[in-house]
Amino acid sequence: MPAVAAAPRAEAEAFADSIEHLRAELARLDLLIRRQVECLRTRRPQDEPFGALYISDAEIDALLNEDPPAEEGSDRVAAALLQVSSRITARVAESRRRGVTLRLDRLAERCGLSRLECDLLLVVLAPEIEPRYQRVYAYLQDDATRRHGAPPFASCRPYPSGVAQTSVRDVERVARQLGRAPLPFERVVARCGDGWPVAVQQAAHTPAGAPFPTTFWLTCPGLVRAVGRLEDAGGVDALERRIADEPEARASYDDARRRQRALRPDLGDLGIGGVRRAGQVKCLHAHAAFALGAPPYALGEAILEAAGGVPDPCCMRAADA
Repeated sequence: MPAVAAAPRAEAEAFADSIEHLRAELARLDLLIRRQVECLRTRRPQDEPFGALYISDAEIDALLNEDPPAEEGSDRVAAALLQVSSRITARVAESRRRGVTLRLDRLAERCGLSRLECDLLLVVLAPEIEPRYQRVYAYLQDDATRRHGAPPFASCRPYPSGVAQTSVRDVERVARQLGRAPLPFERVVARCGDGWPVAVQQAAHTPAGAPFPTTFWLTCPGLVRAVGRLEDAGGVDALERRIADEPEARASYDDARRRQRALRPDLGDLGIGGVRRAGQVKCLHAHAAFALGAPPYALGEAILEAAGGVPDPCCMRAADA
C-alpha cells in the first residue's frame, strides 16, 4: 500500500516567497466565494425586481476571473477547490522543507490557527489586499455599502460541496447506498460525477442522544469497499507508523485532529473517528471522509489516492436505470 505509506511529493514546488503563497491562497478564496455565489443565485427568486440592481452577475463573474459553471449545482467548483487545496498544502510543506519562510504559514503556526480560522482571516484581509473583493462582498450581502468585514459565507466551513442543504432525494440515495435508513445527517459534503453522495456530515449526536463517533461519513459503496481493502492490507497500522515516523505526516494528522475537535467542542478531545489518543488511527474511512469534508488534509487525500479515488463511472449508476 505504497500511496498510504509514503505520500508522493515529487511534483510539489516550493513557493518563491510569501507573496506567491498569498496569491495562491486568494485564488483558493475565489473558489470558496464562487461556491457561495452559486448558492446565492440558486436561492434568489427569478422574478425579484431589484435583484443584483447595483452589482450585476456579469460583473461578479468578471471579478472572480472566470465564467460561471455550465450547469447549476455542478461539482466543478468542489473538485477545483479540493485540487487547489491539496496543491497548496504540498507546496507549503515543500517550502518548509527548503527553509522558505511563508508569513501566513508562520502566523498560523505561532497562533495555532486552524484551516477554518486561516480562511476567516483571509476573508477579512482580502478587501485590504485587492479592492475587487469590496464589490464581491457587497454583492453577497445584497448591500452596496457593505464592502468590508465578514460576509455571510465567512461563517460557513470550507466543505467542498456546492449543495449546502440536504434534500429528500439525498436521504433516499444514501439509504440505497447503505442498504438501510441512515441516521439523520446535516449535509452532503462531496458528490460523484453522477450527483450521488460520496460523503456526508453527521450530526454530533444520534437521535437517541449518543455521541456520533465521526463528523464525516463515507457513503459511496465503491469507495467504502476500496478503502476497506486498504485496511485489510494493514493500512491502519501503516498509517499509524507513518504518523509516528514522519514529521510532515504527524503535522498533517495533528492539524486535522485540532480541526475535528474544533468542529465538535462539546464532545471533548475526540479526534477523527472518535479516537482519544493522539497518533491513533481507528479506521481509514473516517480519514478519507475528513479529506472530502474539510480539506486540505494530506493524509486523507493519500488514502483516497491509494483507493483509486471516487469510482468513475459511478458505482450506483445501475440504480438510476
